[in-house]
Amino acid sequence: MARALLQFSSCLALAALCVAAYVQVMHLAQAGISDFVVIPLTLAISALFVACGTGAVFAWEPEHVHG
Repeated sequence: MARALLQFSSCLALAALCVAAYVQVMHLAQAGISDFVVIPLTLAISALFVACGTGAVFAWEPEHVHG
């Protein structure tokens, strides 16, 4: 149970970092940085955020993963 809680909290912490990174990218976009930079960064952050959410769910409910 402790390992699952550690994995869950790690995923949530990484998701929070994703949100912070997204906010920074939006500030860069408002400052006039090229869309060729903003769009790939946004997509990468979104993919990482979804992976964090999936990891958090599987860490919280380990019986779905292990049987």
